[in-house]
Amino acid sequence: MADTTTVPALPTISPDTTASAPELPPQPAPDPRELRLQALRAAHPGERMVLLSAGAGDNAVSFGVKLPSAAAWALIAADLQGNAAVAEETLRGAVVGATPEETVAERARLENILNEDPPLGDFWGMQILQLVGMGAKITTSPKPDAAGLYELRAELPSGDAQVLHCKKRSRPQWILLRDIAAKKGPQAFAAAAYDMLITSANKTDVAQRYPALVSALGDAAASAGSRSETGAPFGLPR
Repeated sequence: MADTTTVPALPTISPDTTASAPELPPQPAPDPRELRLQALRAAHPGERMVLLSAGAGDNAVSFGVKLPSAAAWALIAADLQGNAAVAEETLRGAVVGATPEETVAERARLENILNEDPPLGDFWGMQILQLVGMGAKITTSPKPDAAGLYELRAELPSGDAQVLHCKKRSRPQWILLRDIAAKKGPQAFAAAAYDMLITSANKTDVAQRYPALVSALGDAAASAGSRSETGAPFGLPR
């Protein structure tokens, strides 16, 4: 005989619609400086862009600048001696906006700021020059490595460091470099030494990012391993 016992229905569990999703912590507001820098980089692809700032709170001011290229640095370097305004002039030429019209407006705003606070021109201008390598401390290894190469280390004012390697110049190379110095000047001498003697694979990238290092590293490469770095006359009359 079949079992006709009724099985009681299981209770239905309804989802709790009153429970709310866990609250996420509030997200910090985007840094307006970062947003500004992103806009400038999008408007100037391939260029090295930074924001220069001074002051705090309601007194804060900032400008977007395009760091000098190798060609721009060559003009700046030729003007370093005897031009007390070179840092401020570098700043004026570096300030940019996201559009040509905004660049004009930003440079006009800069002039107003410098009229009110003139030391900022040299302060910001020197920051730009240091960011492309001016003022770096160069050290050369006293002896070559197993491959016969000397290490050149550039300590930048920003705290960054670049390390490259160079070979020791031959006598024909030195004669050529000396001739370049006599005919074209010290900047051309250093640039030729950089191209001729530095062997590191990143030499082109370093020259593009830090064009002021080319002269400093070129001079160091030209004299790497030379006794002339430590020589001095003996027996000078007193």
